[in-house]
Amino acid sequence: MIIQLVENTVKPGKKEEYIKNAKEFCKANKENVDGCLEAYVLTDSEKEDSVYIVNVWESQERMVSEKAGGIFLKHKASLKPYFVKNETTLLELV
Repeated sequence: MIIQLVENTVKPGKKEEYIKNAKEFCKANKENVDGCLEAYVLTDSEKEDSVYIVNVWESQERMVSEKAGGIFLKHKASLKPYFVKNETTLLELV
């Protein structure tokens, strides 16, 4: 199992718009990509400008699948206007 944690730094005043679109992206992953076990949008009360997208994958292969890539590309345009940068952390169940 792979946990893909993406911390997104959002533009000032754009957090709600980003969250709305991030939820749609997560929903699409969970509903359409075999191997996406869970998908969440989280915030941190101590980091006002951060929004986290968490996807739990069955395997690395599912995470990098053509279907997952296609869903990302479909939603990228609705997320990009609202964020400054992001950082991805991959965690693996041992």
